[in-house]
Amino acid sequence: MRLAYILICSALFISGCTKTVDEMSYSERVALAKGIEESCVKQGTVPGTPEYSACLDIEAQREITGRANTQQRQRAALRNLGNQMQENARNQALVDAMNRPRTTDCYRYFNQVRCNTY
Repeated sequence: MRLAYILICSALFISGCTKTVDEMSYSERVALAKGIEESCVKQGTVPGTPEYSACLDIEAQREITGRANTQQRQRAALRNLGNQMQENARNQALVDAMNRPRTTDCYRYFNQVRCNTY
């Protein structure tokens, strides 16, 4: 069971390498800007035109929103995983309590028998 959690967490952290634009370094931002420019050129807009500027704005906003949404989904997935792990721990504690070894001591007092189980 723990191995499954470790694998899930590892997969989430490895796939969770998406940074928001604010978290990016200068070189990462430059690379992102070049990618957005290439995307607009591939769409057929000509640099220097109002359409090109609009395309840059739209693509940049799409990128920012997409990255923010991805981070929100990853955080929600980690929260859900943490909640599930807590619930499993509580359930395991209940199972352990039900299955714990019990000891019964009985004592005889004249014609009565008293037993204590703990």
